[in-house]
Amino acid sequence: MSNLSVNTITDASGGSTASINGLTPQASNMQPHNWIINGAMEVSQRGTSFTSSSAIYTLDRWKSQARAGATVTTTQEANQIVDGFNLKVLQFSVTTPASDSLTILNHYVENAGINLYGKTLTVSWYAKITSGSATVQARFEGNNATQFSSNTSALTGDWQRFSYTFVFTGYTYPPSYDHGRLMFYFTGASAHTIQITGVQLEAGSTASSFAHENYGDTLSKCQRYFQIVEAHNRFRAAGTSHIYTNTVNYFVEMRAIPTTSKSGGVVSNIGLEGLNSVTTRAFRYELTNTSAGDAYQLGRIVSLDAEL
Repeated sequence: MSNLSVNTITDASGGSTASINGLTPQASNMQPHNWIINGAMEVSQRGTSFTSSSAIYTLDRWKSQARAGATVTTTQEANQIVDGFNLKVLQFSVTTPASDSLTILNHYVENAGINLYGKTLTVSWYAKITSGSATVQARFEGNNATQFSSNTSALTGDWQRFSYTFVFTGYTYPPSYDHGRLMFYFTGASAHTIQITGVQLEAGSTASSFAHENYGDTLSKCQRYFQIVEAHNRFRAAGTSHIYTNTVNYFVEMRAIPTTSKSGGVVSNIGLEGLNSVTTRAFRYELTNTSAGDAYQLGRIVSLDAEL
């Protein structure tokens, strides 16, 4: 194997068409790999505002966790210029703090042990406070137990970039539980509002510039864990109790067989409505009419959940 050490490689034609193994180096394809999905807070299929006193998924891949006695409202906020980047923002408003003043924002990393165990990792993020006062601490959990914790930092009214580097070891591998969890611990004794975005987890000991990704790519990654499909079914029957079936395919294959829930839409002359033969790629919609004639179910929203 040969090594080439140079300071600059210049395109012979004076343009930007030089390639390496057929790939033309560009900012978009030379970015670090970010193990956080939706770190730019762009995708929010479930809605844009969530109030809870427990742990719930909010923006895609992000789970807000209110501690005992706390009330937390999580919202997706409009784009802001953050360190030169145009990013959406996750806002975390605590109106009633928990008894220990702690609220948590979680992100689960699938197969962290297989992909990341034994490596030096760096997590980085942008955060600020818009009301009240609070601190932030990043933690990474492996095997549902072993934790690595950053220093606790005070938040200000200006965007700051924080980073934390650690070596992901400390338990017997392979573990019984192979996923990782990135956690942000926000601590404030009184009501406060925090904003966070540009979250990145990468291999190496240095926080690289935030790796941007187009919306479609991020959405597809999110839909592996959660997606919403809209079902439209209509048929005519000469008698009662006729069964109509239709296969509904997902946008992308899901991580596991999802749990399903349905809501909304317009339903007429339907007695039984079932989601059957659910797989990681599709389900079968089964409808039974109550009387002869036109029967339909239009605009039915089906949520598919395969989160970790």
